[in-house]
Amino acid sequence: MNIRLSSSELWGNPAIPERRINFGVPSEFGNTIEVLNTTHIELSGNIIPKPKLIKDGDFSSYQYEMGDSYFQYQENPELVLFGEFGITRGINNQVVKILPVKFDPGSNKIKLYQRILFRINYTRGATFSQQPYDELLSSRTKLIRVH
Repeated sequence: MNIRLSSSELWGNPAIPERRINFGVPSEFGNTIEVLNTTHIELSGNIIPKPKLIKDGDFSSYQYEMGDSYFQYQENPELVLFGEFGITRGINNQVVKILPVKFDPGSNKIKLYQRILFRINYTRGATFSQQPYDELLSSRTKLIRVH
């Protein structure tokens, strides 16, 4: 799982893990994601905060402190959603974000999804890339052909 530390002003917020997977898609718009089934467990406790990078002489270290906005954190209600769209070597691809951890800081409750079954529905009438197999992209992109 990836913990995104994309913005330094987010230090101190809960470090919610997410998984990002690149999928080959026929087009940027019109695709939908449908969650078919899930299983989860509920835990009590807090989630470690995103660390703050502290200069320590010639080195850097991480400091884990709950920031002022830790308890105002609002989770994304979606389990699976589309992320960024791009074109790599002529192949349309889009990131799918999987958010398997839900956290309510007010009640110190963590919902951990152990299994998320979802389906991506592609736009009708879309055409698939006729690009030949690309060794470099094969490890980074899932090309799914739906008939």
